[in-house]
Amino acid sequence: MTNSLKFKRFIAYFIDLLIISFLVTLLAKVNFINPMHAKYQKAVKDYLAYNEKVQKEYMQGSDFDANLIVNDEYIDIVYHMDYYGISYLLTEIVVFLCYFTILPFYNHGQTFGKEFMKIMVVNQDDSRVGLGKYLLRVLLLPIYANVFLYTSLRSIIQAILLLFLKPMPYFYANIGLVFIFFIFGYADVLFSIFNKRDLSLHDKLLKTKVVNYVRTK
Repeated sequence: MTNSLKFKRFIAYFIDLLIISFLVTLLAKVNFINPMHAKYQKAVKDYLAYNEKVQKEYMQGSDFDANLIVNDEYIDIVYHMDYYGISYLLTEIVVFLCYFTILPFYNHGQTFGKEFMKIMVVNQDDSRVGLGKYLLRVLLLPIYANVFLYTSLRSIIQAILLLFLKPMPYFYANIGLVFIFFIFGYADVLFSIFNKRDLSLHDKLLKTKVVNYVRTK
């Protein structure tokens, strides 16, 4: 991948994330889309209050106690924060899937970010990418959040875990899930940086590529 194309792809990705973040934040404020917003806010306050309590313990010179960090109370707080935030999670999933699937399918392989940077997604034989492959592509596309990388597939699995598991098994299953997709996300990024065939890892797996824009039929 040329440095120019890498730069275009990075800027396009950054623009797309800004647009998606705005849409998700806007939709999450709609009551019928996020009916548990008040409970979620309370759960977040409980989570922050617990973390503050742990920090005070350490500031007062208490010995390290793993049970203070991970115990039934903490696991329950984390579970309820995630559970009451599931509407936000599902909204994020739907927006990501639509934005990176339907939009490029009907817009010549381009999201708004890619359109701005004049790049597009095509198959490795330069043919047009189908809707199904766009769906698979977005499921594996790394999503940046703070220092973490995850994918829409991870978010979907997390939502399923929330619906079917109790707090403790959910807590440990989600830790494993975060770790797996954290590794995959950074493997994808490193692959795209060092790969000489102009591909990211999800491009390699799905036989797609990002190229400078050329109008396709």
